[in-house]
Amino acid sequence: MSMPELEELIQREPAQRRVPRNHLDSGWIDFDRYASLLGVASERLKEGFLDQLEITPINPTRQIRPGIRQCPRCCKLGYHCVLFDLSIIKECPWHRCKLTESCTHCSFLRTLNPFTQVIAWWSGERICPICGTSLDRFISAPRLNAIDETLKYTIIGYCKEYLGWWDDVREGDSSSFTESLRYVAPPTAFPTWFAPWELGFARTVAKNGLFWKFSVREKPARVISRICSGEIKTEIGNHYLNDDVGRSFRSIRRHIYKKYLRPHHACINYLLHLSRDEALHLHSGKVCIPALAFLTWRMSVEGICNIEGVRSAKKVSIPLRLMTPGFWSHCLAVADRLRWTYDGFFGLLASLEDFHERNGRMAISLGAQDACNGFLHVILPGQSPQSESYTLRILLPEAFSLKEKRCAKWFAISHSSEGTSDRSMCDEHRLFNAMNWSWATGRNDCHRTLFMLSHSDKRQAGHSYPMFQHFNV
Repeated sequence: MSMPELEELIQREPAQRRVPRNHLDSGWIDFDRYASLLGVASERLKEGFLDQLEITPINPTRQIRPGIRQCPRCCKLGYHCVLFDLSIIKECPWHRCKLTESCTHCSFLRTLNPFTQVIAWWSGERICPICGTSLDRFISAPRLNAIDETLKYTIIGYCKEYLGWWDDVREGDSSSFTESLRYVAPPTAFPTWFAPWELGFARTVAKNGLFWKFSVREKPARVISRICSGEIKTEIGNHYLNDDVGRSFRSIRRHIYKKYLRPHHACINYLLHLSRDEALHLHSGKVCIPALAFLTWRMSVEGICNIEGVRSAKKVSIPLRLMTPGFWSHCLAVADRLRWTYDGFFGLLASLEDFHERNGRMAISLGAQDACNGFLHVILPGQSPQSESYTLRILLPEAFSLKEKRCAKWFAISHSSEGTSDRSMCDEHRLFNAMNWSWATGRNDCHRTLFMLSHSDKRQAGHSYPMFQHFNV
């Protein structure tokens, strides 16, 4: 029997034409008919679908079909846990094996079609015609679910633990921030931008503990609510540092500096007195990220793309680029945009720290036209606001670096020997090459680049240096 024939037997309503079925969503399946054909209880069949477990799967990349993720040891026993399809899960908790990533084409229906299977000449096994994965362990298995009673109840215990934890997450305040926890895309296409903070917040609100390992490292975050006036923005024209809006922004800037960045005062002062060339040749391992984030936030809002211009920003009439959530920015009053700009600093800092951890070489650039959204995960109301006030719920990251009483980066620099490269936050080797050989500058199209971070003493095997990753603000 082919897969299309099986689909016709178990579908709820006959389809007018042949359409590909989503096997992660069981809405099209008649479980009573399915159970009668297999002689299995319908409740047991429903356990094999995420939506029946109250986990609505999300495939954010429509062009890529999610492949089957499996534990190698479970696979040999003819068993597959549907929770393994979630991209957030890293390993099998009862075998402690990392889940294997199959080709994205393995989820195609024709893979198990007997007319399209290929016999490998070197082993005689039936393999997938797309990626070459052996299918004999499924097709020729003596029986499925060849697990003993001990392993059976171990699996049941772990799955109940995860589903109990998920119930706490759905019922708690984090129910709106669970998209990354429901992704079923391949890890190569798994968008992890908000996943660490969604996972971190979910772990704090859930009552039950969890001993599953995840593919991202959880980071602390909290949910805040911002009540917006809902009045259509009537202010026409731009705002500058020397008008009322500019003075309000400068007050916010001073508040952030005095409350959170006092320990990094020396680092901020050091970066402020760099030349343009030095700002484009910072050392990734020596630079102070909170100080860098504060200056990046300032330059993004004030529209300055040259570190030397920050020192004379009050004399330059550049329109402010107040941060907005992107959607409905025309409906936000100036007071709400100022509040969003304040919250945006913490989102920018947390995102820059995460981006810096994953990329040794990065270029921080000013956006072309649109203002930065602050890298905040926000839940918008269902309808566009017109006159009544409405509430925005924001997942606000918490940065550990703001809780430091003393900057570790500046302590290391200030206690280094005189006359050595350790006394500087610049990548001396790359800066020396840039000043002496024009071909080594690597400054093409960087007229809107605020800072560039590199690490000359770390090279990839077979390459001189990895490419720069762009962080746009």
